[in-house]
Amino acid sequence: MKGLLPVVAGILALIATSMPWATVSGGGFSMALSGTDVTGGLGQALALTLLAGAFARLLLRRRARIAMSAVVGLLGVALIALAIGGRGVDPAMARSQLRAVSLADPSITSHPFGPILFGVAGLVALAGAVLGARTAPARTRFERSDHQDLTAWEQFDKGLDPTADGGIGERD
Repeated sequence: MKGLLPVVAGILALIATSMPWATVSGGGFSMALSGTDVTGGLGQALALTLLAGAFARLLLRRRARIAMSAVVGLLGVALIALAIGGRGVDPAMARSQLRAVSLADPSITSHPFGPILFGVAGLVALAGAVLGARTAPARTRFERSDHQDLTAWEQFDKGLDPTADGGIGERD
């Protein structure tokens, strides 16, 4: 489950960027600005990069997994920083959004749930990265343990008879 924490964080971050982070109103018109609008697309890019790193981390071996966990952790910190710093809507951007439908001066109302969920996604990604870097990876099905029996071809190469004594025989 701890290997899936960054995947869950990436999905939460994508959901958070699609939620309204602010409402711009004026002149009888009201427009909701999503996290993607407020952050200029950076929030969505970070969430997608986090998802890519999280899925890559599931497929890598130990050293590469630790390195990718560090990258995922840095992405989690970036999500947290953007959630804290990206909460405010730039008045010039709000004015340009509202100018498409009205000439009135904008009134900006912030919605805290989207940025908070985005920050929580960053915390989950950071926790998953730390847990993923600390634990040893599970053995993949392509890796061989020392206790696994030799295949018939390997037994032939060692001069053993694979049909004698349950698969491993004595050398003549």
